[in-house]
Amino acid sequence: MYMSGLWSKSVLAALSISLMGLGHTANAAVVLVNEFRSVSANANVSTPVGSDSVSASRNSLGDFSDFDESVEVDLTLEDASANATAQQMSRITTTSISASGAATASAEVTAFDPMFFTNASANANTNMSVDFEVTTAQLFDLSGAVSSSDFGGFSFGQADVSLRSQDGSFNLSFSTPFFDGHATPFDLSGTLFPNIYTLSANANISADAFGIEASSGTADFTVDFKVSAVPIPAAAWLFGSGLLGLVGIARRKKTV
Repeated sequence: MYMSGLWSKSVLAALSISLMGLGHTANAAVVLVNEFRSVSANANVSTPVGSDSVSASRNSLGDFSDFDESVEVDLTLEDASANATAQQMSRITTTSISASGAATASAEVTAFDPMFFTNASANANTNMSVDFEVTTAQLFDLSGAVSSSDFGGFSFGQADVSLRSQDGSFNLSFSTPFFDGHATPFDLSGTLFPNIYTLSANANISADAFGIEASSGTADFTVDFKVSAVPIPAAAWLFGSGLLGLVGIARRKKTV
């Protein structure tokens, strides 16, 4: 009778622990390691009356705080001009990374003198790189898009997003062609196993004008990345709880 009562109590305890575990998941185990985010733009103009250049940039503090920065440069000399802009908005937490960035550049020469070399150029960049460590398996969702456009003249650029592991065992990447840009959306999910990973996103564009011509282009990216704990099956809770109950019974039998 005593053993039967003890068994009933053990089973009841096992069921109670199992019910407490149903619907719960393992604690998130993602550690932020390092980050670098930046926006930059520069413009250069050279004409018969002289030449000049201007640049601007902003960098993150490396502390994973929200980054919301933009820069613009605009330069005009006689018969030539150049303009570039870059912006980024990004937020980093241990369970999500969201970001958007865009870079535009334009250059124009409105008069041509065969005795003098006249040109204008501009380029812009927006970059994001986040290193994080996964210590236990995590589910992930990665969605967004990269795009670039050439609006004429001699301009070229690219946008890309990648998620890679440090040891090379995991590699996802999305990019636009360097010259013939277009939009590339992506939406993937899966599992990240223990490793160190890097999520990066970049957009850059350059525009050049020689003689009487205009050139311009743009490149941009959006990223939405989330991780969540892998659900623990109810059967695992039941199995583990049952083992605890059996161990308790075995120990009790030895002391009787």
